[in-house]
Amino acid sequence: GAISIRHMKACLAHQTEPSCAASLIRGTQMHSFVWDNEEFKKHYHVTDLDFRTKAGKEFLAENNITSADCIKPDVYEEYVQARKNVENHPALRALNGIFNIEPEKEIYWTYESDSGEVNCKARLDGLNSEYILEYKTTQNLDTFELQITKLHYYLQVAWYFEAVRQLTGKELPVIMVAQE
Repeated sequence: GAISIRHMKACLAHQTEPSCAASLIRGTQMHSFVWDNEEFKKHYHVTDLDFRTKAGKEFLAENNITSADCIKPDVYEEYVQARKNVENHPALRALNGIFNIEPEKEIYWTYESDSGEVNCKARLDGLNSEYILEYKTTQNLDTFELQITKLHYYLQVAWYFEAVRQLTGKELPVIMVAQE
């Protein structure tokens, strides 16, 4: 599936198999459900309607949405289970207020280089006063450690670390949560 920025760009440019778009959408939906449930509820609707039918088309029109804004009940249940798994994980429960984060935190700053100013941006999965949260979905937790290197997640984390340092002056630890 599409699990990096490079993969996402290729997928959106139709340079890879169509299933990668579905992987990106599903990962985005799960991320939203687990960490920003109120935002999820604003953007997605759970229904098993067939959108080729009159009832399905009426549902979309009444709610002013597209089928991309809809989630099948069985997929929704997977998201519910994913959130429960995060809530009940002993290591995550030990963190005070794991859900007390500012989700999708955008940080902007200017980097002074030898050739001039460079405008920078980072979008963190979550941030609070104690740590930076990075959430990844994966098809296989057993190989996730290899994915960290292969997909250069360490560079992404370093970028987030610098963004928070620029914003707060603090060097906060990064908590990476990987979920199958």
